Amino acid sequence: MTSYEPAHRDFLAVTGDTLICVQVAHPAGQVRAPGEANRFLQSRSIDALMIAADVTPADLPGFVAGLRGWGNLCGLSVTMPHKVAMARLVDELAPTAADAGTVNVVRRDPDGRLTGATFDGTGYVAGLRAQGHEVADRRVTVVGAGGVGRAVAFALARGGAARVNVVNRTRARGEELAADLADRTALADVHSVEVPAPDDDIVVNATSLGMDPSDPLPVDVGLLSPQTLVGEVVANPDVTPLLAAAEARGLAVHKGIQMMAPQFLEGARFMRLIP
Repeated sequence: MTSYEPAHRDFLAVTGDTLICVQVAHPAGQVRAPGEANRFLQSRSIDALMIAADVTPADLPGFVAGLRGWGNLCGLSVTMPHKVAMARLVDELAPTAADAGTVNVVRRDPDGRLTGATFDGTGYVAGLRAQGHEVADRRVTVVGAGGVGRAVAFALARGGAARVNVVNRTRARGEELAADLADRTALADVHSVEVPAPDDDIVVNATSLGMDPSDPLPVDVGLLSPQTLVGEVVANPDVTPLLAAAEARGLAVHKGIQMMAPQFLEGARFMRLIP
């Protein structure tokens, strides 16, 4: 659950001074962030509005170039499949984005300069902790080595995890992420593996599998210990097939929606909407 009260945006109160944040996605129909973000902004009386933009990968460079002259644009929220590409299109990367090689928030400064950051990982870890799930000294497997997977894996490693394993459909990409984690963090126990380990404390699906009901499960929950916490980054649907399968087996679960509130706080500070 989010940490703010639901609110209804009075769209008649939107003026030329209202700051605009754009969530960039493709396709955009699956995203939940605009509605959740607007409740967050309204609850804090921030004169800003988030809208969604459906932008194809081929159109992304031109789209980003056109943002530099948009005076009341405070920034972007970036989701699949643009997080890696966006890191190459901004002028500067914050440290977390440089680590992960991905961007999920872009700040537009008054001079049109674009700075990218990623709060996928730190937001996910903050969401876990808010629900009483500590990551320090835990053995974790991250499924997926794409944009979100990289950010989550780095945040877990920097958050004190005892071990981070990476499972990825393309083994070479998983091995690359594992090597980057070992090279850039203090964590030594990092591996690219085929399946989660039976002694994992936490398993996180950081792929897009689960957005479509016909998707295969990213993890065979039958391989997991009864004490394993199964987490999602997919927020829509609220209960993905993976979470449903985990709950049916009696495992604790952590929803994708629970990473949003911490991300909104960090993103709003990064865009200078709040102190």
